[in-house]
Amino acid sequence: PANGIATPNQAFPLLLQHTLPPGLLGLNLAAAVAACMSSLDSVFTAAASLFCLDLYRGWLRPAASPHEVVRVGQAFCALLAVLTLLWLPIIDVLSDQIFLYKEAVMAYLAPPIVSVYLLGVLWRRANATGAAASFAVGYTLGFGRMAGEVWCKLHPPRPGSAADALFVRLHFLYAGLLLCLACLATHAAVSWAAQGADGGEGRAVDETLL
Repeated sequence: PANGIATPNQAFPLLLQHTLPPGLLGLNLAAAVAACMSSLDSVFTAAASLFCLDLYRGWLRPAASPHEVVRVGQAFCALLAVLTLLWLPIIDVLSDQIFLYKEAVMAYLAPPIVSVYLLGVLWRRANATGAAASFAVGYTLGFGRMAGEVWCKLHPPRPGSAADALFVRLHFLYAGLLLCLACLATHAAVSWAAQGADGGEGRAVDETLL
């Protein structure tokens, strides 16, 4: 490999190794580890809060005590940590480059959020019914695309087949664009059909945000 770099993932560590003195190199490594820990802590805390307050206390056990909610949140964080470790092998399957893996996951999972925010701000008829439908369709298609890509990389399909076209040759950026269009269409269609369900034409646009 050129310049001793076997994969693109080694470029940044080798850059630090060859440009920073030992003291600054250790400080940079500590900062990187702290940043990763902070990111994981934020994700785990937010996910546990959503589960405990919106699902567990909101639907499963409305009468749960604060102590019980805290215990459930701790158990949920532990479950997320285990799932994170189990997910690590999937990263190598989706891409051998961390940056491309991150962008691909964002392309598959971000379209429903983009659809809800975009239509919620720009279209007065957008309502909660359409938003729920957009989330359902978007995440079903997004996780389906991700699962299909993993399966096809582990078990390559026949060249020229539908699976090869959808999960192998279709670039993740095009897949993300198609997912976004599908979410926008679903949100608009369901909001238009169920505009009376959320009160007339849905909530009005907050013009101070424009």
